[in-house]
Amino acid sequence: MKNEQDRDSAKGSRDTTGQDCSKEKYHKLTIGAAYKPGTKSRLDRIRYAMKDFMVNRRSKSSEKLGQISKVSSQPMTAERAMVESRLEKVGTGQKEEPMPLERYSYYHGCLSRLDAEDILSSVPVGHFLIRASKRTKESFAVVLSIHTSTNIAHYQIPVDDSGKFYFNEFAFDTVHELLHFHWKQRVPISLLHDNEVFLVKAVDRPDWLFDDNEVILEPKPLGEGNFGAVYRGYVMLGGRKIALAIKTLQNPEDKHGREELLKEARVIRRLKHPNIVWCVGITVSSEATMVLLEFITGGSLDKYLRKNMLTPTTKVKLLLGVANAVEYIHKNEVLHRDLAARNCLLVLANDRPETVKLCDFGLSQEKVKEYQLTVVQQIPVRWSAPETLADRLWTQKTDVWSYGVMIYEFFSNASLPYFEVEPFDGKILLHYLKEGNKLRASKDMPPDVVKLMHSTFDLNPALRPNMTQIVATIQTILKRMPK
Repeated sequence: MKNEQDRDSAKGSRDTTGQDCSKEKYHKLTIGAAYKPGTKSRLDRIRYAMKDFMVNRRSKSSEKLGQISKVSSQPMTAERAMVESRLEKVGTGQKEEPMPLERYSYYHGCLSRLDAEDILSSVPVGHFLIRASKRTKESFAVVLSIHTSTNIAHYQIPVDDSGKFYFNEFAFDTVHELLHFHWKQRVPISLLHDNEVFLVKAVDRPDWLFDDNEVILEPKPLGEGNFGAVYRGYVMLGGRKIALAIKTLQNPEDKHGREELLKEARVIRRLKHPNIVWCVGITVSSEATMVLLEFITGGSLDKYLRKNMLTPTTKVKLLLGVANAVEYIHKNEVLHRDLAARNCLLVLANDRPETVKLCDFGLSQEKVKEYQLTVVQQIPVRWSAPETLADRLWTQKTDVWSYGVMIYEFFSNASLPYFEVEPFDGKILLHYLKEGNKLRASKDMPPDVVKLMHSTFDLNPALRPNMTQIVATIQTILKRMPK
């Protein structure tokens, strides 16, 4: 499909190049040294490394941090030309001005701790990245995240009274000089459970991390999300202009909102399926977090169903797309917990429905087959299974129940489920369902689809079909329907 082709052509397109500092400065701490060598041989080794480092720093040859690039590969700009001009002054007696940390490809901006762990969990021990972490409303700390032999560790890089950075006995003017010394001279940055932690190789920013200034937002919002407005926008990726739906955080100080927004992006980013919306990336250059999703032309499915008449065959084809997506996430141990027509986006081709994409993973849970809510949280009551209403319990079979409610929506022009129940709340609906009541099938719902929908509403979760069985059933139904 076209959207998949766009994704494949864009992936891996932002490569990086650059050079390392050929002159380094160091300062030995006289107070507050964090590193105390355990043996004299270790101290002698570090001092020898410093002597060798001072000799080598005068060499004209440059080295990279584990083959890490230094400056993003971008068209020549006035800013970059000025930087390269400064580098050319090395060896001429003129003082080299330091490169801003933000221009190194191992700097990941305000990347969250969990996203850093997600990146580093798939690389070898000793691989690391640099990120910023907010300390107060006005200040940030520089953090080194590294894959160690036991876990993913995070070190806030200390700054001494003179503004120099250090890990243990030696301080440097810049973070890059600090990293370069510990990497090149094999000096450990710390002891972790009696194991020395060494820098082996820096990790480049992945192609799903963007700076704020790379994203263009249209001024008028498309709508409201859980934590802020949703805007249409664009980003250039792989030489292509990618249309976006951009979820924003209304209050940058909302720590919980930021964590939830990034969690949703993390879940979608791991899912690669033609019937699931593509997470293009996130912004990390500041705390003003944005989640960048592919823009889908047809908008939300519930709104489309209310305004347009579709044939039963078209509806069943779209239901198959949703079923394929839910089957996929269940195989990857993800519970959606909010399946509904409003959380599906319609892809149009020549103004006609082509396929559907599952979106809005804000309530989803990863790496679980069962989840029980222990805190107060709003839930989609009308789409919830009896065990969810009674015990705040979610499983793959509760997603199946919600899928059955979606079948009702598809054939009722997205009517409100259980509109006949008045007054309405969770307890009343639970009682209504336990009495054996079910959603009523519309007149145009094929008998086989009615049978499938009712099977998803069995009060006993074990007797409900799983999503693989549902996919197979819909495929069989489609073969019998007119084209």
